[in-house]
Amino acid sequence: MLEYLRKNTKLIVWFIVISFGIWGAGSIIFSGLSEGTATAGKAYGKKISNTEFNRHLKMVQIFGGKEVEGMSSEKLEEKVWQQIALAMKARNEGIKATDEEVRVEIIKNLGGGQTYDEELYQRWVQNVFREGPRAFEEKVRDLIAIRKLLDTLPADTVISDEDLKKKYLSVHPDTKPEEYEKVKAGYRLAMTELAKIEQRETFIKQVVEEAQIRNFLAEERKAKDEKVLETQVPGSPLPIRTPVPSENKK
Repeated sequence: MLEYLRKNTKLIVWFIVISFGIWGAGSIIFSGLSEGTATAGKAYGKKISNTEFNRHLKMVQIFGGKEVEGMSSEKLEEKVWQQIALAMKARNEGIKATDEEVRVEIIKNLGGGQTYDEELYQRWVQNVFREGPRAFEEKVRDLIAIRKLLDTLPADTVISDEDLKKKYLSVHPDTKPEEYEKVKAGYRLAMTELAKIEQRETFIKQVVEEAQIRNFLAEERKAKDEKVLETQVPGSPLPIRTPVPSENKK
């Protein structure tokens, strides 16, 4: 446990109070998985327990921001498995986060400043993350390691002047030379950032493929859907509900 964090971190009380209002006591628990040792799936040939999956899910929901708001359960599952694969990839590459990095990250995300309150911090973690501070801090450690992993990607996103101009004129063909010069710098910055995003997305897809993920929840859902389709009457949207024989019936 990060004792240094407990003794020296300063958190804003209002953030903790607001957090209770936003997330509530149980709103971030994924309805499709039960806690315990049951297996949610596999990544890199290793079993991922429901507990571990739910921990990553909570981190995605807590720190995912607008990206995960309104996301379907299937898309959310996909996002969580991406995070699991990236965390395992970072671990395999020997990429780690120090206790100090974890401490700084928590301070940054929880607002920083004013008076640290041990009881409020633990209540926030328990209410939002639904586990103790140690488990929460280890998931923060994973997030930092993932960021470090993504930061190792080569900076090969330089766009030549010729390619940049071609891209711009393909969208704005009537642009005059003097007008292009005015927007050139800003357009280069935007295209460079877009290239970096595309590079990261490509890398994440490669990691997910490498991890050979098996999502047992999705497999079970697919099997149920196929079973329903098999029992549907042709031309009717309603499935045939086969009566279940009573065990007491002789």
